[in-house]
Amino acid sequence: MIAASAIAAIAAGGAIYLATQKSSAPSTQVATIGNGPIGKILMISRAAATQGDGIAIREANGWRPLREGEMIPAGAELRTDERTRTSLELADGTRIVLDHRTTVAFELAEPRHVSLAAGRIAADVAHVDNRPATISTPVGRVDVVGTRFSVTATDAITAVQVVRGTVVLSDKAGNKDEVRAGEEGMIENGKLSVNAAPSLVKEAAWSELAPPPADKADETSAGLGALRAYKPGEKRDRDWKLALANHEVKVRIVGPIARTEITETFRNDSDTTLEGVYQFPLPADAQIDSLALDMEKEPGGFITGAFVDKERAGKIWRGVIDKATPKKIARDPLIQQEIVWVPGPWKDPALLDWKRGGRFELKIFPIPAKGQRTIKLSYTQVVTPRGPWRQYVYPLPHSTDGSTVADKMRVDVEVRGAQRGTVRAAGYDLTTDPARADLNAMMLEQGGFVPRGDLVVDYRAEQGDAELRAWTFAGGAAAGPDDKLAAKKNVGIDPKVVEAQRVVAADARPTAVLALSPKLPRWRESKPRDYVIVVDGSQSMVGERYARASELAVAMISDMDRRDRFAAMVCDSECTKMGALRAPSTAAAGDVKTWLAAQQPAGSSDVVAALRAGSDSMTDAARERWVLYIGDGFASTGFRRMADVEKAVAATTGAGNVHVSTIGIGTDSDSALLAAAARGGGGTYLAWVPGQSVGTAALAALESTNGTTLRDATVELPAGLAEVAAQGGSPGETTTTTSLPTLRAGGEVLIAARIAGDVNGEVVLRGKVAGQKFEQRYPVKLDVSSAAGNGFVPRLWASLAIDQLEREGKGEDRARVVALSQSYGVMSRQTSLLVLESQAMFDAFGVDRSQSATTWTGEEDLDEVTAQGSLQVPADIASPAKHAAAAPTPAMDRDAPLTGAFAEGDGVGFGRAGGGGVAMGKADTAKAEKKAEAATKMPPMPRGRRMVIAMKRVYTRNAALGTFDGVSASITKAVASAEDELAKNPDSREKHRALVQALSYAGELDKAHEIANRWLERDKLDPQALGYIADLLGRDGKRDLALRTLDGLVDLDPDRVNLHERMINAYERTGRMAQACGHRIAIVNLATKESAKRAAAAARCLRSLGRGGDADLVMKSLVDDKTRTEAEKLATVAPVTPRVSGDLVITGKWDSSSDLDISLVAPDGTRVSWMGGRNDITVADSTARDREQLAVKKLRRGNYLVEISRAEPTTSTVRGSLDISVLGQKRSMPFELTGARTVVGKISVTVTSHLEPVNPGDRRWLGPQFR
Repeated sequence: MIAASAIAAIAAGGAIYLATQKSSAPSTQVATIGNGPIGKILMISRAAATQGDGIAIREANGWRPLREGEMIPAGAELRTDERTRTSLELADGTRIVLDHRTTVAFELAEPRHVSLAAGRIAADVAHVDNRPATISTPVGRVDVVGTRFSVTATDAITAVQVVRGTVVLSDKAGNKDEVRAGEEGMIENGKLSVNAAPSLVKEAAWSELAPPPADKADETSAGLGALRAYKPGEKRDRDWKLALANHEVKVRIVGPIARTEITETFRNDSDTTLEGVYQFPLPADAQIDSLALDMEKEPGGFITGAFVDKERAGKIWRGVIDKATPKKIARDPLIQQEIVWVPGPWKDPALLDWKRGGRFELKIFPIPAKGQRTIKLSYTQVVTPRGPWRQYVYPLPHSTDGSTVADKMRVDVEVRGAQRGTVRAAGYDLTTDPARADLNAMMLEQGGFVPRGDLVVDYRAEQGDAELRAWTFAGGAAAGPDDKLAAKKNVGIDPKVVEAQRVVAADARPTAVLALSPKLPRWRESKPRDYVIVVDGSQSMVGERYARASELAVAMISDMDRRDRFAAMVCDSECTKMGALRAPSTAAAGDVKTWLAAQQPAGSSDVVAALRAGSDSMTDAARERWVLYIGDGFASTGFRRMADVEKAVAATTGAGNVHVSTIGIGTDSDSALLAAAARGGGGTYLAWVPGQSVGTAALAALESTNGTTLRDATVELPAGLAEVAAQGGSPGETTTTTSLPTLRAGGEVLIAARIAGDVNGEVVLRGKVAGQKFEQRYPVKLDVSSAAGNGFVPRLWASLAIDQLEREGKGEDRARVVALSQSYGVMSRQTSLLVLESQAMFDAFGVDRSQSATTWTGEEDLDEVTAQGSLQVPADIASPAKHAAAAPTPAMDRDAPLTGAFAEGDGVGFGRAGGGGVAMGKADTAKAEKKAEAATKMPPMPRGRRMVIAMKRVYTRNAALGTFDGVSASITKAVASAEDELAKNPDSREKHRALVQALSYAGELDKAHEIANRWLERDKLDPQALGYIADLLGRDGKRDLALRTLDGLVDLDPDRVNLHERMINAYERTGRMAQACGHRIAIVNLATKESAKRAAAAARCLRSLGRGGDADLVMKSLVDDKTRTEAEKLATVAPVTPRVSGDLVITGKWDSSSDLDISLVAPDGTRVSWMGGRNDITVADSTARDREQLAVKKLRRGNYLVEISRAEPTTSTVRGSLDISVLGQKRSMPFELTGARTVVGKISVTVTSHLEPVNPGDRRWLGPQFR
């Protein structure tokens, strides 16, 4: 294969990129030929300030410049200069784009016959019956059968790369062969060959002359990352701006392995000490191996971090932040904030966490006022293969407006093990360092650096066409635990992890890693295809992500083969489908665009449920069936762990009848989960990256369904290798076998193993290609190497072993995952990188920084073994004549008290999902009583002194119940005040929230909704704004949309158990058990203390729906057999229906068949109803059409409104009554509902207090009249 870098290096070469389309004109239409025009110049794009004479036509007297709109005569010969690209439109509808330095000529009698003398063209060729299109090159010819492809040509070479469909490649001797989608045909030195060549779509991106797509709102943090800072203890209503003062990148590449070291300096220009939060993306296969923070007293000025159990690291971080700041930090009362703290003068931590997708979050404290902090981060990766070439990518954003800037940028690249003359950088002007010419060294230094996309380094590795590459390294690389530190108490150390680390360190066997890229036979199944395009419509997709996903779906339909069929769906935790399967067309694409625009993203995301819905909608076994999923991959409900997702999808798609490919939207899309879903469905994961055009992304998605693939693959390693772990694989039937994921021709898979003896034998690969058995054997002899250049092998082995353990999803493997991470110094989803200020602080907290003696810098040569397959790859068994063309910000504290006219005294509000008011909760009352009792206890008085009786203060809640008599003047005044405050501070989320609260309580729902939407527009993922909107929709009679909107809170914070529990209750109350089961599944593994109980509830729910297989997956995810046994026992116990009782009980009855909802409007304007609002409510008959009950267990101080509203859009008058019982007060209130809602009554809860003796039997007590 000739990769992009090789093509660019061919002097005087040319390339053609073609696509056929059905002409919009009748098939009898022909181009004007003879002396008439055959088309016109459509657009000229010139990389220069002046347009000049970039495109010219040959005439008798030389070359004459052409202008946009000018006609092209028959038999024309055209050429472009080194700065110009030009698009042409021919009379038959064909469009052609000419690249820089391109010369083409049209045949006089038939303009559909084109000769390419030099340069590159891209064409969208209209289909015209009986008039085939051909492209002639100096050494061959391409006949267009019906396809999209590219051609590279020189005097000696022609290379055809097919994206979709089929072409016929012929050489001068008359030899010919079909080249199909995902393949490359080549004529080199007179020899014609066809081989696999995946990922060809990128070759055509240049031909889109329109400017590259603007960066979207959710992509601004790509590459350089998003840097924000907060003042510890503040409500975080505003962000403190930090600057990226310095960004250094050091890249060391040896053969197929690369190490990247990033040095970042953050500058704080404010007068306040800040806590910094830095989010940034890394390549999906990056293995983070080091984090260091600047520290003046440390040798070299930096202190290196340690890999720590993620839960423990978080507790240590919170402990330092809580204790090291002079101001007490206000934490969300709804989140249990456990901390680990050891008294001392500690203040300088940094914490690196995997967040989701390829995004990591680094927290740094403190960043001093007018000061700066520097961090160093390094990671290792296997460089992506492109045939015999490799392509290293350092992700950087496309900053079109210049707002993403680093004050200083420095890049230093060295490439070892590459063929001389094949190393080149793209995207930036890196200069060669003559002092390191033998190392292929390149550099970039720039001030005021504005990124313009990824930095790409292409090179051809030595023996780059080898099918098997292997590396080994001596054992003893794992670091054992420090026994002294492991014995420390009360610092969160898990004894299971310590013991697992001892076992890992004691295993001194050498390690091996194999990279396998097999050559597969060109076997195909010629079936027409059905596609179901599933667009993620959950809350996290709101805004540009959903718009981009919709745009991609429409582009995919436009590019589909017209013989295929498609359907479209939008899914969150449930799916909406647009009609039945239909043929793709321009009109169909337009219909889908309109339909997608009408859908409103909301709710949580159940990726497995969405893929199942797509799979179930295709039933024609005579067609090849594909589900194409487009989304960010943030599964917030249902199965969320990679192992469970892969197994659940595999069980659904079963036996290869349905395939799944996934496309990630956003730089932080969860590539690991989406890849797991694709593996389960036998397909491919792709990412639509910033700067990539929608057309290129659409073709790449369709290309993923083309080409030769190896399915049901297994690999058997020779004796002497054990504990095999394959990239994306699973354990096989023996210790030397493993199952592999679906492997596309030209792809590569990594396989790791321990060396337990002499290795001299064969690596045997087996599987199926197009339903036919396939086998290949690779002779291999491995000697254990101690070369420094192979120092990456133990870490790579550990990373692959961790990856396999995480995908297997066994709860009992968690300790081993953490142990492998700590022993080998590699990141996992169960660990964090924690940096503390000194070794003394590490010791105080029991954090072990023991590191492996084996290091790898990327500055030493590799010791490598390579091999080719020993069996001849079978020939193509499909005849060309018989082959059918294939189709191608942290949230504000919403629980803060609302002051003013809404509450008596200090005012109390309700928490979003479980209370949180500060006055007179049960715990608060007990605390107050204890304090009062302690204060009144006195020692015995000496004789002659006055008598003292020990007293305590007793608090009593009192309720007043009355009918609603309109909005009071004080409330109106409070609304006006909130409006004035927002006008003064239009950028304040706090002021937006205050006004929404006031308007909600005042009943001005439309205006409250408007302000909340305005608030949400400023931050589309703000959970507080979303919660208020859900309340407002519910009060306004839009039940279904309110429920979806509320469910969207889970999509924004999927690890909040109380949010899931709220949705479980809401869905169960309305009989939507599938959604309730999804949330029960999601919380099983969020905390081990409740896992058995939660697993039992999830299994009971699933089995009631006939989903026993899913219930089994839930049980297998538990940490051990003991927990599983307990969960199974609990699952047999039916849950007890809660009794409707509490401080407040409202019983509603009405006279007509209408679905109404009872609501309690809290002092802060939030709604308590069957949808939740507090965690101590009970509801009965929420879907009945003539009654409903609502009870609140504990009613706190404040003024409340009792409201009745419709749950459906009806207008008939409904009459009834509400029987209200509150703190001993009872009253029946009639109502008449004519609109969407009406306020029926009001409740005022006040608190009084009095003193009583600690000992009620004390006779000295004179009685209550002296209270």
